[in-house]
Amino acid sequence: MDTAGVPMPTMNWEATNLPKAWHKFQQHTELMFSGPLKKKEVSYFGHLLTADGVKPDPAKVAAVRDMEPPKDKGELETVLGKDIPVADTLSRKSLSDRDTSLSEGMDIQVHTVYSSLPVSDSKLEEIRTQTEKDQQFQILKGVIQRGWPDEKRKCPLSVSEFWNHRDELSYLHGIIFKGEKIVVPTSLRSDMLSRVHASHLGIEKSKQKARDIMFWSGMGKEIENMISKCSICLTYFELDKLHSTTSAAVISKLKASFARHGIPKAVISDSGPQYSSGEFETFARTWEFTHTTASLYHSQSNGLAEKSVHTAKMLLEKTKADKSDPYLSLLEYRNSPVDRFKSPAQLLMSHRLRSTLPNTNQQLLPKVVSCKDVRAKRTRTRYGRQIKPRVILDL
Repeated sequence: MDTAGVPMPTMNWEATNLPKAWHKFQQHTELMFSGPLKKKEVSYFGHLLTADGVKPDPAKVAAVRDMEPPKDKGELETVLGKDIPVADTLSRKSLSDRDTSLSEGMDIQVHTVYSSLPVSDSKLEEIRTQTEKDQQFQILKGVIQRGWPDEKRKCPLSVSEFWNHRDELSYLHGIIFKGEKIVVPTSLRSDMLSRVHASHLGIEKSKQKARDIMFWSGMGKEIENMISKCSICLTYFELDKLHSTTSAAVISKLKASFARHGIPKAVISDSGPQYSSGEFETFARTWEFTHTTASLYHSQSNGLAEKSVHTAKMLLEKTKADKSDPYLSLLEYRNSPVDRFKSPAQLLMSHRLRSTLPNTNQQLLPKVVSCKDVRAKRTRTRYGRQIKPRVILDL
């Protein structure tokens, strides 16, 4: 079936020409059902398109229509089940033959998705190559192409983890898909995790981003485990306005920060002229800290600074757009818990910072929290998420 698109440059054009377009469409519809094509009906995704309208496709209700009636009480109980009669009935009394129209429709969808994937040709080729090399994926490919067994215990052990997703899996152009998502081979997963967390969005946002485009069994747990060990996500940073980029101006701001928080053991910066000057070298020697430079053109090599710069820019852009106070935004950022845990201020200063939001005196009292305790709590929460109470639905 094709979709008809009718451009409408003006409202007057619409009033004049849309009825004509509709009349033309009706003529083609009549031609399909009564003209030379002589099509009485067309099957399309579980429906029959006929000259009289849309009707249910009889093939879709064949499982119920052709089911053998129960012969005794035992068979009746088997058919009815206990909680979901229709679902239990169809799973216990399925027909031997299968309707292929749904799988054909899915193949069409996958072809459409593949042709519009927002992935470079080189990356697709890399995924295709690693899929070919992955022994588990080759077994999975064979199962997808031959068809899944009726029972999980008959499924090859190496691909049994995909059993619950078997109805969504397909193979096309050397790549395995789960619906519209690429199933990533084992050898590429570490790189994919790093790419997902490049902007350090946190656990929930990183999982949401990953699940939107790719899939593998246990992906969510691996994302949680990676981020729970990420020190960059717990960063507290200072933000100052520089009226000059000279060594003297930068040193003045650093001295003020060191006076508040203490002198660090090491300072990492880019190799700009203000940091490579003799004046800055003297400052480092006098204040007794080690100064290390990263490449000026490869700021990613200093992940902590790169993350802080990105966050600071985002805060300033939002406050400028809202015409709000940037320092209040910075305060709330420092007070915001990371992934429902402690905030950067609590980790650095061992207490919440008083802000314009309401706080009790008890909430502002100091309480020492180590990064080790936070990571341990994240781990407990991560595994605790797997244990959820069962919900019984009344149907």
